[in-house]
Amino acid sequence: MLPSGLFRLALTMLVVIQHFSRLSLALGAICLLFTISGFWLCKAWVERYSLCDKPYRTYLISRMWRILPVFWVCNVLGYLVVGVTFTKWVDLIPNSVVIGHSYLAHPALLPAWPLDIIVQFSLAAPLLCYLMAASPVVTGSAAMAIGALGLVTLLVWGGSGHVGIQRLNLLHFLVFFLAGMLVYLKPAWRPGARAASLSALATVVAICVALLQPDPRSALFGGPLSGPEFLFRNHLLNVALAGLALPFAMNCLFSDSSPLDRAAGDLSYIIYLIHWPICVLTNQHYASLPAVDRLPYVGGAIILTIGLSVMLLLVWSRLAEQPRRAFVARRLAAGRSGARVHGLASAGLS
Repeated sequence: MLPSGLFRLALTMLVVIQHFSRLSLALGAICLLFTISGFWLCKAWVERYSLCDKPYRTYLISRMWRILPVFWVCNVLGYLVVGVTFTKWVDLIPNSVVIGHSYLAHPALLPAWPLDIIVQFSLAAPLLCYLMAASPVVTGSAAMAIGALGLVTLLVWGGSGHVGIQRLNLLHFLVFFLAGMLVYLKPAWRPGARAASLSALATVVAICVALLQPDPRSALFGGPLSGPEFLFRNHLLNVALAGLALPFAMNCLFSDSSPLDRAAGDLSYIIYLIHWPICVLTNQHYASLPAVDRLPYVGGAIILTIGLSVMLLLVWSRLAEQPRRAFVARRLAAGRSGARVHGLASAGLS
């Protein structure tokens, strides 16, 4: 199976490909990225942040420290390239701290809407972890029911044109986050290698069948479909494909991870954001060309995206990630020291 970092990178490239072409598989890829986020945030809370001094505060500071620097850089680039302007001063909030970004009328960094949803989940993840551990059946059933309702809303209401893809929230995708959380909290639910292989095969076969049949193909490429009808069919197909691929994605989460794989995971986040200004520039100059003539420019734009992402990763790792990890390590050491003192005091040895 693919290590989780490489899998995240592959999913990110599906989003990039959609923005440079007509192939619309980004929503399914994003759903699986939400599952990966659910797993890792739950794991990080249970195994690290819950042991820190001032755990929830440390967790939130660390999350925003990890998310915001790259977002700020790419958002500024987006404003320089896309050329949108603030319509309300309240727009400064989502453009500064991400929360509410999916409701911006004219975002400079259009693909950042899932980042808003991840931040929403980040705020609730520790509480969900606690409730899942304290009362797994009740909490899991209630959360899954809410998540299923949100998913139906995504498919029906959102696809009917009442909610655009940028006006979505955590409830629409909660079921995917919960799937990642549950597979961490319940290791027995981890899909085996055979189930993961069948999941990958079924997903590939489903995509091939969709490409060969006129109606499903139009749900992937548009063509005769447009507007709400295309959104509905595309949402439905993408969610179905994400569901098929879920066992494979879950299995990848347990693969051995090397430093190179972790770097690939970090790189995927930067590629996901920075490709948009480059995509906009490419479309501004070459969108009118025939598809074959556009291909070299698109290829060059993707290479430029990866190159800039690698450069930004090196800077980000040194200026943001290393200090963030040192901060968390200090809070973790303080938390363990405090727990040790409390244990001694309880035993009457202090």
